[in-house]
Amino acid sequence: TIKDDKTIVVVLTHTEKYTSDWKKMFGLLIKISQLDDINLCILPHVRGMSNMKPPKELKNSWDNKSTLDVAIKNSDIVIFWESSGIFEGVVRNKKIFFLSFLSVNNEKYIWKKNASHGIVMNNEKDLLNALNSFDKDKDIDNQCFEEIIWPKGDPWLNVSNFLDKMLKS
Repeated sequence: TIKDDKTIVVVLTHTEKYTSDWKKMFGLLIKISQLDDINLCILPHVRGMSNMKPPKELKNSWDNKSTLDVAIKNSDIVIFWESSGIFEGVVRNKKIFFLSFLSVNNEKYIWKKNASHGIVMNNEKDLLNALNSFDKDKDIDNQCFEEIIWPKGDPWLNVSNFLDKMLKS
């Protein structure tokens, strides 16, 4: 675990097949890795990227040893464009950035229509501005994802309400 004031950013990468512009992706990751106030952790996709060697500029950010759970638990921000692992970030209430400009399935995500401002990044400039202005103390709104994970509301609250009703009857 990194103990400093830098923002910890985890990127859930995906293979070339599921990345619209492979070269642009690496260029962007290199730019993020060079930001002074960011600690970047790049998780290569388990199917297809785990044995891949990263570009030399990303060697220190490339993490093929940490589990998804540990990497996200230690992060402030989770970035993705094609990964079901994003739901781990939602469950852990992390700031989520979706890179629509790298997604090959951009228009197919049902959660996008309800996404709050600041989740969908349409270009590199938007992402870099969002990273620069990120505030760890600001409330996070992942409601658009939560509706998919918990379509009938928070399961713990539902169980609690159910038990309350059972105990009162």
